[in-house]
Amino acid sequence: MTSLLAHLSPRRVARWLLVLCAIYGLGWLLWSASSALTPFIIGGILAYLLLPLVNRLNARMPRWAAILLVYLGTLAVLVGFFAYIVPPLVNQFTQLIGAFPGIDQIQQWSGLLMDEYQQLLATLPVGMRGEVEQNIAVLLNNGLSTLRTNFLGYMQGLGAFLINSLLSVVNTVTFLLGFFLIPFWLFYVLMDQEAGVAVLDRLLPRWLRPDFWALIQIVDHDISGYVRGQIILGLSVGTAAGVGLLALDLFGLNVNYILLLAVIAGFTELIPVIGPILGAVPAVILGFIDSPTTGVA
Repeated sequence: MTSLLAHLSPRRVARWLLVLCAIYGLGWLLWSASSALTPFIIGGILAYLLLPLVNRLNARMPRWAAILLVYLGTLAVLVGFFAYIVPPLVNQFTQLIGAFPGIDQIQQWSGLLMDEYQQLLATLPVGMRGEVEQNIAVLLNNGLSTLRTNFLGYMQGLGAFLINSLLSVVNTVTFLLGFFLIPFWLFYVLMDQEAGVAVLDRLLPRWLRPDFWALIQIVDHDISGYVRGQIILGLSVGTAAGVGLLALDLFGLNVNYILLLAVIAGFTELIPVIGPILGAVPAVILGFIDSPTTGVA
């Protein structure tokens, strides 16, 4: 601490204050332009994920060849995903939407519910029957009054939704234009990683360099370990869920939407604490809709 204070001077403090102000200004600018910078943020995350693999391959081949090989491997994975995973997912999702009750079925359920309601009223004493009907009528009238009162608010919300949808389309076009730049920008980031580190090292004060790079190494080790662990956990849970649901289907429990439920379980596992619960809810609901035995299983 004493050696650190010895390096501090009014001029150095003023310089660091200017640096902090510049960082704050840069952060505000990045936040204001976050929609346009989203593709580059995604590219930065991809660069962080792909950099260890590129560095390992770089020990055996030129760096440009290592990056090209990683690109080809990533492209192969994406093509396989969209060719063999996405179509069944879309098909199962379409089937799930089609399995929802339609208007005719809802009307049929409403008629059955009204019949049950009338039968329930018929079992009540005459005096109580009128009181129950009056209370239900009051609740319905209050609901309709609230709906009429809030109709203007609903229309305003609809207008805001349409405006936001139009802005979303514009942002989507901007995002797509930036998305096509990601491979080229990512290539230069991966190619010039060592040069960027060298430039940053020269910008740092000599006395700060060891502590700064030690901190970066610790943070990088922890973040990369956490990301790898979460990816492995999500893949493992998704695979285990798919295998388990397939086994239940083979044993005659008639489990539908196996791939869709497995993907949901894998992705929700990435959510801390409540992820496993969220991943199990769709499977349990669909199981009970099919039959109580399937839901319990």
